[in-house]
Amino acid sequence: MSGFPSDGSLAWYANTGGAIDKALSLDADGNLYVGARNGYLHAFHPDGSEKWRFQTGDEVLSTPVIGLDGTIYVGSDDGKLYAVNPDGTEKWNFQTYGNIQTSPSIGTDGTIYVASYDGELYAINEDGTLRWNYSTHPQNYVGAGFLSSPAVGADARFMSEAGGSSWIYPLHL
Repeated sequence: MSGFPSDGSLAWYANTGGAIDKALSLDADGNLYVGARNGYLHAFHPDGSEKWRFQTGDEVLSTPVIGLDGTIYVGSDDGKLYAVNPDGTEKWNFQTYGNIQTSPSIGTDGTIYVASYDGELYAINEDGTLRWNYSTHPQNYVGAGFLSSPAVGADARFMSEAGGSSWIYPLHL
């Protein structure tokens, strides 16, 4: 990335004010996005200056995912999937019934897929409305939620596993 030292030396550092438990995401312009346990989604310019920070209702233990239009999608322990505009304003949020510690995935058609600790797999339209959801409760014990992120393959299959179990759920979309 331009502007970064090529010798492995520290380029910059920043304090988010909360522990970081998941991966960072970079957009095409080199801006960095990261969630923290203080409930914020943080955005930094390539030089390390703060671009903005967006407050959710609880800890952010989800890796942000960036859509083709620059929208940043991230889950929160408040049970919401947030869509945040590139300028840091909220585009929409979608409420689930369990915390979201998984990272969303985006299908080739723009559908956002997220798994929640409520045991549901959600397919969300780009406007924030529900396309469909799949409950794992008939196959699983109640309370088993998702701790791994969904994966969407080229053949349009959706897969994720329920936390603490040995179940994998391939679905035809």
